[in-house]
Amino acid sequence: MNDDKITENLRVLISKNPDLHEVLTKLNANNIRYGLYAGVHVAILTDNRIPTDIDLLVYDDDIAKLKTLFPNAKVKDDGKGVFLYIDDDELIEFMSSADVVQEDKIFPFRLTDAAVDRIITYEVGEDKIKLVDPVDSILLKSILQRGADQGKHDLEDIEAVVETIDIDTSYLRRRLEEAHALEKARPVFSKLGINL
Repeated sequence: MNDDKITENLRVLISKNPDLHEVLTKLNANNIRYGLYAGVHVAILTDNRIPTDIDLLVYDDDIAKLKTLFPNAKVKDDGKGVFLYIDDDELIEFMSSADVVQEDKIFPFRLTDAAVDRIITYEVGEDKIKLVDPVDSILLKSILQRGADQGKHDLEDIEAVVETIDIDTSYLRRRLEEAHALEKARPVFSKLGINL
């Protein structure tokens, strides 16, 4: 998909979610390291489905500052991650310091320095919105591997991204190694012709 279509998809997302303008303004004015990721990111990049919420991944060291920017936000910290919601509907979710636990294994999922270096900023009217590298959205999904039986779209989202975008496989391998998830995710990518 080309940048014009991605920008148009972001314009629609912002127009349908008026709180997002204020959020983006605060994030950018205060140099919060973040990126749009997960299902909404995949939808923006591939047009595969309509997103139901807005997920923003935040650099671990910036979460305390984020809490001061949104003092009325609901914060959930269950020891496996910090989640911050600015509205009662929990439509906009910030996530930081996440550890995905599956089968007694811990897979750290973070906006690392390597991930920050690959963030792309899109200008949409007066707004600027940062997107993670597509690899970072499919990284989490390749760990979780949830399907329709759980009301999720992880495997179909991975497939949509791989079919639409040229994936940097060396970066994907690096991020899977950072998350200790190379062996878990390798079969998912192998089925799509990506050998790691």
